[in-house]
Amino acid sequence: MIKGGADVPDNVADMGMAGIAAIGVGALNGVSIETAEPLLDELLTCVTVIPDPNKPEVVRALFDEDVEEPVTYFKLQKEVLMLHLDFSSPDAK
Repeated sequence: MIKGGADVPDNVADMGMAGIAAIGVGALNGVSIETAEPLLDELLTCVTVIPDPNKPEVVRALFDEDVEEPVTYFKLQKEVLMLHLDFSSPDAK
């Protein structure tokens, strides 16, 4: 994010996951799409799909064909980010 021009404090490593969560989403606002896109795409590697609800044991990676609306990508990325970071929010307070 620093390479992309985001304002990341020098002491970010001392802030823990709660601190990173607090600045992370806001910092992405100042990053170019060329820098942000690979980071956001990486979040989607955590998403899996159950293609047949009758066979919940069959799980696979997300394919582009699984998503019809572009806003769904944003929602998935946000949820993955929150899974990684939101559990620390009470500690940030």
